[in-house]
Amino acid sequence: MCKIASNSASIVPDSEIRQEAARRSSHAYRPFFLAGILFMLLAGAGWGLLLVIKFAIARDYTEFSIHQLNAHGRAMISGFVNLFIIGFAYQAFSGLIAHPIATPRTRLATFVLLIVGIITSIIGQLLWPHRAAWSVTIIGDSIELLAVTAFAIQLVSAFFKGKTTLQPFLGFIFIATGFMVLQSLGALLLNTKTLAAESPMEIVYYVSIYQPPLRNIQFHGTALLMIIGVAHRLLPNFYDIPRASNRTTWLALAICTSSVIVEGVFFIMMRLTENPRFGAAIMLAWIGLLIGVLMIVGRWRVWRTMRDRNGRADRMQKFVRASIIWLGAAWILLVILPLWSRFVANT
Repeated sequence: MCKIASNSASIVPDSEIRQEAARRSSHAYRPFFLAGILFMLLAGAGWGLLLVIKFAIARDYTEFSIHQLNAHGRAMISGFVNLFIIGFAYQAFSGLIAHPIATPRTRLATFVLLIVGIITSIIGQLLWPHRAAWSVTIIGDSIELLAVTAFAIQLVSAFFKGKTTLQPFLGFIFIATGFMVLQSLGALLLNTKTLAAESPMEIVYYVSIYQPPLRNIQFHGTALLMIIGVAHRLLPNFYDIPRASNRTTWLALAICTSSVIVEGVFFIMMRLTENPRFGAAIMLAWIGLLIGVLMIVGRWRVWRTMRDRNGRADRMQKFVRASIIWLGAAWILLVILPLWSRFVANT
C-alpha cells in the first residue's frame, strides 16, 4: 500500500534507486518527441495553414467536412500533445517514482501502437464519406486507446513497485493520465456516432453536444493538470521560487479535478435539456480551474525574473514565465467569454 504525503511541502530526495531508474530510462523520449514534432509541423501547423487558406479563398466554413477538421485536431492532440506527454513520462517519471515505468521493448510497443493508431484514425476520418471510413477510424481509435491504457497501467504499476510516497504532484500526474484514457475512449465513442450519421444535421447534433466536453477533457483534464503537476515538482528545484504546501496542492488538485468533471457534465446537460441555467455551473468550473491553478503558480510571482539557487537568470526562465502569463491571459478570456458573447449579440 502506498503512503500519502503529509502536509509538509518537502519532496522525497533523490536516491541511488531514483538515479538508477532515471539512467535506465535515458533517451526514452527521443522517438516520441521526434514523432510529435513531425505531427506538429506537418499534420498540425502545415495542414492547419492549408485549411485556413482554403477557408479564406472559399469564404465558406462548410468547405471541409467536420471529419477533416477533426482529423487535423487528432493530429495535434494525439499526435503532438499525447506523444510529448508519454515520451516525457518515460524519460523523467522513472526517477520521480524510483522505478522504471517500462522496459525498452514495452516502450517501443507503446510507441508503435500510438503511431499506428493515430495515423489509422486520421486516414479513416479522411476517407469519409466512403463506407470504409467508420471501420478504419474505429480500428485506429481502438489501437490508440489500447496504447494509452497500457501506458497508464505501466505508470501505476511502476509507482506501486517503487513504493514511493504519494506526493500531490503525482496526484496531478495520475489524474491527468486518467483523463488521457478517458479522452481516447471519448474520441472513439464520438467517432462511432458522427461517422455513422445519416445526415449533416445528425452530425451537428452529436458534435454540438459531445465534442466541446471532449476538448475540455483533452486540454484542461490532460494537458493542464499534467503541466501543473510537473511544474510544481520540478520548477522549484530549478529556480528560487516557493513550492505550495502539500495540503494546498491536494486542495488545488481536488478543485481542478472537480472543475473539469463539472464543466463536461453540465455542458452535456445544458445541451440535452436546452436549459441555460446549467451554463452557470460551467462558469463556476472555469473559475474553479483558475483558482486551483493560482494556488500552485500564484506564489511564483512570474512578473519577476526567476533566478536559480546561485542567483543567476537563464534564458529558459523567460519561456517559463511567458507560458504562465499566457495561461493566465487565456483563462481570463475564457472566464469573460459569456460577457463578450452577450456584448456581441447586443451590437
